[in-house]
Amino acid sequence: MRVGHPVLALLLLPACATAPTLPVPETDGDGDRWSVEDGDCDDSDPMRHPEAQEVCNRVDDDCDGTTDEGETIVPLAPGTYGLESAHVRLVGLADMWLPLVQTIGDATGDGADDFITNSLCDGASCLGLHAAGFCSEPFDTSEWLAEFPVTVSGYAGAIGDLDLNGLADLTVAGRIYLSPLSGFQSKPDLVVPGVVTAMAAADLDGDGISDLVVGDTTDAAVRFHRGPFENGDVGTPVTLTGPGFGKALALLPRADPSLSFIGADSSVWVVEGVPAEDGPGAARRLDLEPLFPLGQPFIGRGLTSDGEDRVCIGAEDSGRVVCGTLAQLDAQAPGQVIEARDGTSRSGMGASISMTRDLVAVGHRYATVNGADGTGIVYVRAEQAQWDFEGISPPAGEYFGGFGQQVALLRDPVHDLTWLAVAAPNEEPGGVIYIFALDVSPTM
Repeated sequence: MRVGHPVLALLLLPACATAPTLPVPETDGDGDRWSVEDGDCDDSDPMRHPEAQEVCNRVDDDCDGTTDEGETIVPLAPGTYGLESAHVRLVGLADMWLPLVQTIGDATGDGADDFITNSLCDGASCLGLHAAGFCSEPFDTSEWLAEFPVTVSGYAGAIGDLDLNGLADLTVAGRIYLSPLSGFQSKPDLVVPGVVTAMAAADLDGDGISDLVVGDTTDAAVRFHRGPFENGDVGTPVTLTGPGFGKALALLPRADPSLSFIGADSSVWVVEGVPAEDGPGAARRLDLEPLFPLGQPFIGRGLTSDGEDRVCIGAEDSGRVVCGTLAQLDAQAPGQVIEARDGTSRSGMGASISMTRDLVAVGHRYATVNGADGTGIVYVRAEQAQWDFEGISPPAGEYFGGFGQQVALLRDPVHDLTWLAVAAPNEEPGGVIYIFALDVSPTM
């Protein structure tokens, strides 16, 4: 019997027969069927060989002598850069009215973090939601995943996972939009009354339902709304008042008990669980002396958490950011102390802080570096590595002042990278964003 079609021939093999297999080269050390003689540039890694797909990982995957081809990376002008091993891209944001970049978390369900920027939508102010896929295609701020109108002032950014569906949710001036986020979001899912200056959500009482914490500096208050929020009703809150309450919020829902950190004018307060009664008694002031001078202004504005066990606290003009668990801060022995470097201004350091489980990025507004006015510094530290970025001589006309006014760490598990986005203002009309790719696997 003669079979003319190779696929049919395989189907007609006797039951005891097996299909032929390709021989593995004798010198193939990683089992990818490629030897060094055949062009394998790393015979210890089966993901690297001449037929491998090139991905954005700072590695020559397909062994053609070119790394991350197809990726648009524009190096910065010559200067002093502590992130020598990182990719660097300068992205102009021509339609920004304010230099803003803020981590949201995964709001679209693709596994990668998303972020928001200020933009213009049909001539009106809006927030644009973008994905952290900087390797696959050039970043275009005019193409967003979703846009949100900005009609009133107030806090805009991530609030956590309010509906506990595994995706991050977003608030814009007291209006809450639930994920997955896409398209034009004109009608919010929830509206919180008052002048909102900070907002965060997490399950604080362990009942499997998210609770909402809202800061309102108009009333120097923080309001705790216990979920669930049915039919758009946020319910009657428990309100805590105190000196300057509501500047910022940071939650640690996985602590036992859960913890809420309240940023005030010159202090930080701690609340365990969800308070049962109104008033100041449920919160205790965190003793930050001698970490910061007594009465140091704006301590509560530089406040963030990793959602696990750490918080970071910065203070205006102190040139210092401290990070640690509540026990470490109570003992005045933080796990990390990030100081302003020699030759830099101490003003504005820590006004913007972004955290993941392993990394801390610290923005430095209004900084002066080695006498070059209008530059700044961003610190990124991990347990086993440290990066410092110094903007010594920014390219002429690219931006002026305030490098690091906003910082955002973005996890990208698809490429096994962590992206650092740094915003800075420029002359008109708004700002630019610098993007770095860090060799740090996202773990958060």
